[in-house]
Amino acid sequence: MIVAADADYFRGRGAFHLYPHNVFSTRPQRDACAPSSLRPGDYLSSISARWRIQILRSSGACSWTGEPVSAELRLSPELQPSDR
Repeated sequence: MIVAADADYFRGRGAFHLYPHNVFSTRPQRDACAPSSLRPGDYLSSISARWRIQILRSSGACSWTGEPVSAELRLSPELQPSDR
């Protein structure tokens, strides 16, 4: 699991909530998490306005370096669209 956030506080809190999983937290830098370093089953959480992760729903991918990575968007229950 990878947590990327601009502020140390958000990286720490994000990682805390994901323990006991193996969590790597980093500042959102282009080389901090290269798409080639991800493996199937890895989770990426970004709390950053600068990283600009693009979700490509039509192709089931995401991109932050221009290199698309196969991905599945997962939202917390609070962010799920409602049927109302």
